[in-house]
Amino acid sequence: MIAGIGTDIVGVEDFERRLRRTAELKNFVFTPQEIAYCEAGRAPSVRFAARFAAKEALMKALGGGWDETASFKEIEIVNDESGKPSFRFHGRVAKRLSKDGTVAHLSLSHTDQYALAFAVVEK
Repeated sequence: MIAGIGTDIVGVEDFERRLRRTAELKNFVFTPQEIAYCEAGRAPSVRFAARFAAKEALMKALGGGWDETASFKEIEIVNDESGKPSFRFHGRVAKRLSKDGTVAHLSLSHTDQYALAFAVVEK
C-alpha cells in the first residue's frame, strides 16, 4: 500500500552557490560515497542537486520534515550497475523504516538548470 509520495525540485546553480558559500554543507548533507560519486562525474552540481532533492522528496513522502531522530546522511542515494538510483538507509532512519516493512522508491531527472526527485513510500 502506498503510504506517501513526495517530490522536490532544486535549482542547480542556486544549490551550487549554497555549497560554495557554506563549506560544511556538503559534509552535513552527503555521505562520503555520495560526495565521491558526485565529484567523479562531469556535472557534479547536477548530481549534488539531484541527491539533495531526493532526500527532500523522501522527507515529504514520509509525512514531515527533519527532527532530532534523523539526519540527511542517514539517507543515502546510490546507483545500481545500470545507473538506476535508489535509497540506502542508515542509523535511526533504517531502524525506523524497517520496523513496519517500509520500502521507498526513487526517480530522478534533471536538466542543466534543475534537478527533480520523486519518492514513493510503500508499507
